[in-house]
Amino acid sequence: MPKDLNASDDDEPSGATERKRFREYECPECSAHNPMDDGLYAGDEVHCFYCGIPLIATVHEGRLRMKTH
Repeated sequence: MPKDLNASDDDEPSGATERKRFREYECPECSAHNPMDDGLYAGDEVHCFYCGIPLIATVHEGRLRMKTH
């Protein structure tokens, strides 16, 4: 069966959480809600849109955790 190009990465099996795309995150420094149109994966480096602190995305037990640089 051909791969559905319109399928979301969120449909991956639970064992694939390391490559799961997250659409938003909360800044651990200022608690701001940061939506991400392009998605966010484990290991990505971003800056909070509000306070500007650099963050690294990690996944722990299937949940996104943002850590300060």
